[in-house]
Amino acid sequence: FAEGSYNILTLPQNARSLALNNTTSAYDDPFMHSNPAAISMRSGGMSYSYLYLPANIHLGKIHHINNNNKRVRAVKFSLLNYGTIIDSETEEKSYAVDALVEIAYKKELKNIVSAGISGGYLFSSIAGFNSQLLFSKIGIRSRFFQKRMGLGFSLENMGILLKSYTDIQEPIPALFRTAAYYKPVYIPLIINGDIVRRLDSNSF
Repeated sequence: FAEGSYNILTLPQNARSLALNNTTSAYDDPFMHSNPAAISMRSGGMSYSYLYLPANIHLGKIHHINNNNKRVRAVKFSLLNYGTIIDSETEEKSYAVDALVEIAYKKELKNIVSAGISGGYLFSSIAGFNSQLLFSKIGIRSRFFQKRMGLGFSLENMGILLKSYTDIQEPIPALFRTAAYYKPVYIPLIINGDIVRRLDSNSF
């Protein structure tokens, strides 16, 4: 997809998701990201990540998971700093920042089916224009054949715009994701794929 507003909602936020281009959302994820139902039941405690991307873009994240009796609660705070923006005509400097906080809850039933939901708040500022929104994600994930195969479905970034940058409202990048993985018995390999559709367009 082309880059637009609220990029922090779709941008990979750790080295694993960056390397896999935000796929494997049906497989166990040690972090909260795309499908909240895929958060690993083995994850727990505090974690930190920092990415330095091209064009002097910085992305930092603090992540905490509480795992208890087939339930997972997770909290995430992310900050995306696009760096300095310089107007080519006036040479005036401005800045762009996205700040996000998200809370997730996951329940697993009989080690086969998981359901998860998350909600969050995003503050975005671009060159002095500010925007705020509330967003949510909901997903399910099932595994079978002794966890060697799995399917996942999620609705992501369904939101309510509290304040737009200007009088023109920017679209929130809502997604519908279908994911699957297969783990062969005798080969140390995971075959996976995600199909993602933007709900505000006809793009896949």
